Amino acid sequence: MAMADKLNPFLIGAYKASSSVSEQYITEVAEAWSLPNTAEIISTFTEKYKSHGYPISRSILAKLNVSFTNLPDDVDELVCDLHDKCTDSTIQNECVIILSADSFYFQQGDFRISEAFPAKTPNKKSKAE
Repeated sequence: MAMADKLNPFLIGAYKASSSVSEQYITEVAEAWSLPNTAEIISTFTEKYKSHGYPISRSILAKLNVSFTNLPDDVDELVCDLHDKCTDSTIQNECVIILSADSFYFQQGDFRISEAFPAKTPNKKSKAE
């Protein structure tokens, strides 16, 4: 049986639509940065690193000349933990994830967690790794 015969056409369409939305979003964001390498940035985030399961490191951002802000260690750890839980949960079952600028809510079945992010501290400029 050919691979195309094994796949649900609706899932293929959903994947293509999702990919198009991702490309549109990153295009809008990259164009707002007014950097000379917009095409490279778009390609990197839509073709090279398609999976949300792959971390985009500071060194990758620095190589692309994309500005970023280092998160305090406790916030960075909280975001990484949340990402891991979301990735594991969405692979296994449906779940709900709601993020705002200052808090998050996560629900899967009877498990629920809601937490505020640590208070913002004044940013200190730091160099890219």
